[in-house]
Amino acid sequence: MFTDARQALTWGNRFRGALGTETYNFYSSGEDVVENPNPSENVNSNVWDVIIKVFTFDNQKGRHTWVAQEIAKGSDSLLIAPLMGHQHGGWGYNGAYDGQSGVLSLDKETFRLEPFFSRFEPDDAVFSYTGDVLFASDQDSAADTEAAKLHTQFKLLAEAIPARSFAAAANPLEPLDTFGENNFDMMGFKNQGRWTTERPVESNGIRAWWHSDFRAVALTYTSPMWEKMIALGGLGE
Repeated sequence: MFTDARQALTWGNRFRGALGTETYNFYSSGEDVVENPNPSENVNSNVWDVIIKVFTFDNQKGRHTWVAQEIAKGSDSLLIAPLMGHQHGGWGYNGAYDGQSGVLSLDKETFRLEPFFSRFEPDDAVFSYTGDVLFASDQDSAADTEAAKLHTQFKLLAEAIPARSFAAAANPLEPLDTFGENNFDMMGFKNQGRWTTERPVESNGIRAWWHSDFRAVALTYTSPMWEKMIALGGLGE
């Protein structure tokens, strides 16, 4: 909808420039933090799940944290603000269109000035961010200048613009397959299949490789993964 710097305010193709023959994805199909969501999840259920796990000292309290963050963007849940801070943009609908029929047939210029989803917050002194200038006609100089700022892009991507695909740390990246075998499931890199008993047995009977276990679990268990990385990077010479 924009031809100025505002077109960069998206997760789409943001990492395409990083793909190449020497790009590898070490992911875990046993991920916990960025595990793929299930259809029954919603903002409130995720928040209550974390609260219950914190008070019951459950070591899986970080499970689906990334999912909770993404689906909470733009939520009007009263549980969000005190726990997750700024929640704007996202999946929330703009009240300006309540009850208006044929809203999806409106022209692009109308949506540039008044978005269909909830608006970005107008300002943030901490980040020297002035979001109210972003709602202007295409090629507006003030909007272009604000959107070109990296800290504006980072703020909006983190707080207001949801990801529309699953996390790379839990899934193979199909574009990498064009370069050969460049996706590696770390669940298959456990030393002789053994894993720390600090990880609970999942429903499939296996102890999963969780988020950041490449550093959190002893080298005794993770050595095959490090050996593979060393070999791929030619670091063993």
